[in-house]
Amino acid sequence: MYKRGQIAGRDLALGGIPAYDVPSATFQRLNMDCDVFISYAHEDNIWDRNNISHLVTQLRAALGVLSRDRVQFFIDQNIKWGDVWQESVDKSLAGSKFMIAFLSPSYFKSTNCHNEWMTFRDLERQLSCNNLILPIYYRLDREFDAYIKGELLDVIPLIEDLAARQYIDWRDFRDMDSKGKRLKMEIEAMAVKIADRIGEISPAFSANRSTEKAEQPSHGEIESVDPTLETEFVLRFNGLTSTQKCVLRLIYERPHNGEISIDKLGEMLRGVEEVSSMSGDELYYRAKDLSNQGFIDFRSTGLKQTSIVILQAVQFVMHKNKLLKT
Repeated sequence: MYKRGQIAGRDLALGGIPAYDVPSATFQRLNMDCDVFISYAHEDNIWDRNNISHLVTQLRAALGVLSRDRVQFFIDQNIKWGDVWQESVDKSLAGSKFMIAFLSPSYFKSTNCHNEWMTFRDLERQLSCNNLILPIYYRLDREFDAYIKGELLDVIPLIEDLAARQYIDWRDFRDMDSKGKRLKMEIEAMAVKIADRIGEISPAFSANRSTEKAEQPSHGEIESVDPTLETEFVLRFNGLTSTQKCVLRLIYERPHNGEISIDKLGEMLRGVEEVSSMSGDELYYRAKDLSNQGFIDFRSTGLKQTSIVILQAVQFVMHKNKLLKT
């Protein structure tokens, strides 16, 4: 039941997840209201007659008898009448220790699911760990499968990251009414894995509760960069996908007075054949991933009001090493 995506030609660090050695930004956590955040697409739950909700209920029950600790789940169906839905989700997202993601075509196209994944990827980088996301492969996704088999190399960062993790294959168990004893054993095994994971990550949260907000990076003019950091940057740049390189070159090939809006970058992309069909949401997540890797910085007041901040050190290295040329 437990599988790890095998990606041809990749040397994946940190137990299968690409390692990005970037300065960690502070992730302000609320008081821990729950342990596990459930990230899923509502379409899957509706189509399968609330089976995701039922599975969460069964996991709660299993943990109640298998663990001495009380494990709190958040699924957005917990929201009480009269609560503001998005506010409740955001609060629970910021107050959870780790996330279970139900992977499917609907999941991969969901903006909310993308945001939830990004939240926990940011947190992993700040806590220097790689085990805050537990994927459950819920429904066949052909692009996800092709990437795991090495048949597809250029995918969105969400798929790249989740395919590299150890996941639980639940595709044969979506019909929870017909599996009997075997289903119960699989739910118990998953519950034990959840309890173990919470035990593993709890010390990291305890050590980081009092983290203060990190200082903003300096964007002043520079004349040199440490040679070791420069070499490391060039290696990481060469490891990007062709699409990521194209986006990064568009950002840095000409001055933008320190910033460029996502909308402006989208207009520039329409003139480049390789990425002209990229949607606004996909561009946002591509840029967000480049930010998480330390290639750019983000100044954001919401999904539709985001500016990319030029990093002078990156611009210096890209020009010096002629990385702006295809």
